Amino acid sequence: MTGTTQATWQVLAPRYSEAWFGLKGRVTATMIMTLLGPVGNAIGQLLAPIGTVPTSILILSIATTVIAPSSLALGERPPTPPTFSGSKTSPPVFETIRRMSWRECGDFAILVWGFGVLDGV
Repeated sequence: MTGTTQATWQVLAPRYSEAWFGLKGRVTATMIMTLLGPVGNAIGQLLAPIGTVPTSILILSIATTVIAPSSLALGERPPTPPTFSGSKTSPPVFETIRRMSWRECGDFAILVWGFGVLDGV
């Protein structure tokens, strides 16, 4: 399950930066959003062993509770799209997966397997 979410998450950063940023800031925004996942995982791995298991769960839940409301501050799209491609709506993720060719499905399966194995290790 983790492999599927990681492979799908990689698609969200370019889609989000396309909607919110112009051509000059799109690459930087995509890079930052893509790196936030591994950095967040590393922080979680470093904070988890502090104290006992209940203390670790409490620390991680407090951090999540403090950070999570920031997602409510952002809308789905800006009031004025920065570029023409930002004004177009993207198909849902499952629609995109349904339309993939056999080769693209194979590539997606390799990503899911790779992320699943690496997260499992």
